[in-house]
Amino acid sequence: MIMQGTESPVRSGSPRASQAPRRFYRSRSNRVLAGVCGGIAEYYGSDATAVRLLTLVLGLFTGILPMIILYLVAAIVIPDREGAPGEPYDR
Repeated sequence: MIMQGTESPVRSGSPRASQAPRRFYRSRSNRVLAGVCGGIAEYYGSDATAVRLLTLVLGLFTGILPMIILYLVAAIVIPDREGAPGEPYDR
């Protein structure tokens, strides 16, 4: 039997229905160059220094030039976060 006019299985009282999707931004408070690694750290809730070290290690093993190009593209494409620096993301 096909039911027409039914809504999605997500109910209005469930926690998933009230959450807005998280957005990825460059950081304004954890910046060294453009805030890309700081933005990744803020998005995943990790330490910015660990993300920077991981980026450095990945760059050394995979090639510095591709990592620099990828970082520059990310710095151009990823929007800068609006609002006060250090303000938490809306979750």
